[in-house]
Amino acid sequence: MELTPGTLGKLSTVYPPPLNLLDYPAYKEVINMKKHMLVILILITGLLAFSCASNGYNTQKGAAIGAGLGAIAGQIIGNNTAGTLIGAAGGALAGAIAGNAMDQNEMNQQMAASQRQYSAYASAVGPENPPGQWVEVPGRWVGGKWIPAHRAWVPINP
Repeated sequence: MELTPGTLGKLSTVYPPPLNLLDYPAYKEVINMKKHMLVILILITGLLAFSCASNGYNTQKGAAIGAGLGAIAGQIIGNNTAGTLIGAAGGALAGAIAGNAMDQNEMNQQMAASQRQYSAYASAVGPENPPGQWVEVPGRWVGGKWIPAHRAWVPINP
């Protein structure tokens, strides 16, 4: 069929005009839901990004993040208040458990690091000591300053 000014009128009777989807309430709901989900996604992304910026309190942060994500998941799945509350409670519990595990891991790493650090003072016990002995040095005045009694390692030259 050739398009001429006369045929355009015939085509419009055969093919209905395009629909304005915004006239349908269900479509408006979908658009509004997508906008809300985008805002929620942006907020969650920001929350997760800034929650990892500091150390400590991972249990509380995990519970808060878990409650938020659980509430969103509960609302999406259940579409009611009960689903939201159940999701929030479950998410808070899971987040607190994960955060507590992170806190314990950090504490174990700090304890291991403190045990690996060497003392600022020499020790009489240890396999690394070269041949020699510890001697007591009495307190005395040196250059107008008092040096208190202390121990010093005196190596033995074989």
